[in-house]
Amino acid sequence: NPPEYFGGDYLYKLEIRKHFMKSDVEKHKFKYMVVLGAQIGLNEKGKMDLAPHTKMRARAAGFSYQKRMAENLILSGGHCFGIRYDLNLSVPVFDDDEVNRRKHLTDIGQKARIYPSESSVMSEFIQKEYNVPPSAIICEEQSTDTKENAYFCAKIINTLKVKKVGILTQLWHMKKALNEFEKELLQVTLMPVFAENILALEDKNEIEKICDYYKESHKNKSWDTEKIRSLLLKNKSLYELI
Repeated sequence: NPPEYFGGDYLYKLEIRKHFMKSDVEKHKFKYMVVLGAQIGLNEKGKMDLAPHTKMRARAAGFSYQKRMAENLILSGGHCFGIRYDLNLSVPVFDDDEVNRRKHLTDIGQKARIYPSESSVMSEFIQKEYNVPPSAIICEEQSTDTKENAYFCAKIINTLKVKKVGILTQLWHMKKALNEFEKELLQVTLMPVFAENILALEDKNEIEKICDYYKESHKNKSWDTEKIRSLLLKNKSLYELI
């Protein structure tokens, strides 16, 4: 096993991470794992639900707990209706310019708090579907984007005084997430946990679904689906793809 990290040297942290990422995914263990929230809303039945990509992250979080890869989950995501997306899941999320405009409108932020936070809806799902106890879940409910995810989670992580934390999100989002969290947690080693890796670990049938998902570009980037498939089949982290 690589030595624990206790300093602030960025290059050293990267070497620790690279070494860690070479081991099989199921060997990755964390006392605390941050799970980044995403879109929620009303489904076709009018019930509050997770968007498909948000459900991928929540399922991965629940299975990580079941497999004892994570002892505790920090679910990050605040009240975002009207800021980042509409109340109905059928409506596409707003583009970045529109989100930036809406974030500065006080009345929209106040109205958003009428509805549940992303982290609370994820928590309900994880407890119900994966039997994760409430005592193993911390909900961060103030953030409305990745930058704020990092800022508010850093306050929690610094209070917990841990030196290594898993960051769970999807492949297309991981680079941005790590960049934001590294700015806020200079003394903590951050280890990427890809939702795709965990879902493949739970059920190998998920691999083709994941590859189909990445046949389309995400965040204006094309992805090597053959490489994704190969890494998932070998139980190896997708880290090299970012």
